[in-house]
Amino acid sequence: MTALDHQVSGTHYKTLAVQPVEFIMSNQMGFCEGNVVKYVTRWRSKGGLADLQKARHFIQFIEEGQKYRRALHRVRGAVVFRAWWDSEMHVDHYIERNQIQNPEAGVIRHIAWWNHSGRLSDLEGATKWLDELIAQASL
Repeated sequence: MTALDHQVSGTHYKTLAVQPVEFIMSNQMGFCEGNVVKYVTRWRSKGGLADLQKARHFIQFIEEGQKYRRALHRVRGAVVFRAWWDSEMHVDHYIERNQIQNPEAGVIRHIAWWNHSGRLSDLEGATKWLDELIAQASL
């Protein structure tokens, strides 16, 4: 039995073809980025609007955290050269296997791109999709 076979408190991850932790770890995502993926993936099956607001809060940490972004840039440099892993899971694989549709797919795709590129336009794209999702969920 592996850690993926056991879930504490619920089954909202075990029902997915690819669990968020698998995607997050295989892409060496930062803490904030990983939480965005986790909350956006599970919001319909667990936390509702509060999970989307948590995801937005983690994007805000990224936007405001100059030290965080600089540290992540150093980590990305090592990742680009495959310094410590070689099992990256493509974001489209995660989205397709879990049958995630827009706007959730837009958030996850852009936060994954941000995680690899560090381009503010990717972070802004994740924010746009997430704000749209929050507005829809608030109706």
